[in-house]
Amino acid sequence: MNRIWGIPLPGFMRWRLARLQEKLRPERGFLKHYRIRRGRLCVEYFSVTNNGFFSNCSTVLADILRSRRRFMWVDKINLSKSMYLYKNDPSIDIYDSYFSVPNSPPKLRYMHFDAWDIHEEFRKFDLAAFHELATHFFSPSLAVQNYVKKMATAINLDPENTIAVYYRGTDKHSEITIPAFQEYDVAVETIDQKYSKNLSILIQTDQQEAREYFLSRYRDRVIYFSDLPVSTGDKGIHLQDYQNTFKISPEQLAMGMLSSVLQMARCKHVVTSSGNVGFWIAIYRGNANELYQYNAKGQLVMPG
Repeated sequence: MNRIWGIPLPGFMRWRLARLQEKLRPERGFLKHYRIRRGRLCVEYFSVTNNGFFSNCSTVLADILRSRRRFMWVDKINLSKSMYLYKNDPSIDIYDSYFSVPNSPPKLRYMHFDAWDIHEEFRKFDLAAFHELATHFFSPSLAVQNYVKKMATAINLDPENTIAVYYRGTDKHSEITIPAFQEYDVAVETIDQKYSKNLSILIQTDQQEAREYFLSRYRDRVIYFSDLPVSTGDKGIHLQDYQNTFKISPEQLAMGMLSSVLQMARCKHVVTSSGNVGFWIAIYRGNANELYQYNAKGQLVMPG
């Protein structure tokens, strides 16, 4: 790539392009369609990862920031070569199905972030800066916004008086130490004692046993999104034949997952495990206030 609009690029720009392509991991994505916008060298980012929905989002975010550190601005994201687990037609770009398309180059800060950082303590991140990035690149589409409202209405969600509990089970034990269900009682009871309210508990999990534990432990206080499937095995739902097993389409699964994260981020109190979903709850939240996190070692980290 030595020209834009047929005009030869200066030597320093060709050097920047070459260096950046070396830094990007080919198994995650690549850059294409270089152009100058408002005096900035802008590019389109093509993701090629095919993991969990929010794992894909984390790798995109990491490469956006990696590009910025090479003085290049990603201003468009293309998912036509990724997210195969969440679409029936592997060739389509589903970005605008879930996110609002930005209409201007982003105001990107110079920040370091790697996709594996999602196992760090969320309170140590500049969550306000990440929230700004999410608002630009990962703001929910109108369809998702409507689905969020539908989900909230279905369970009478009152975010101000709800503890959102996210428990990631199944295959996550290969990456982190998963706390026992009873460990989450510590965080929930800490919130109960602090606020002396009979707060609702929104439980979101991929593990059926976790949902059953909270229902038996907290009974009428528990609410959950019945549209999202749970599993009794140790295999991630997105890695199963979920269309036949749970009778849910790829689009419905992705829409439900994204909407549930947006709902949990709105709740005044959050208890979450480490990982991509917990990280994106924190990003959409924009701060670590009343955010209780079980870290990669299974230890409770209090709000920052």
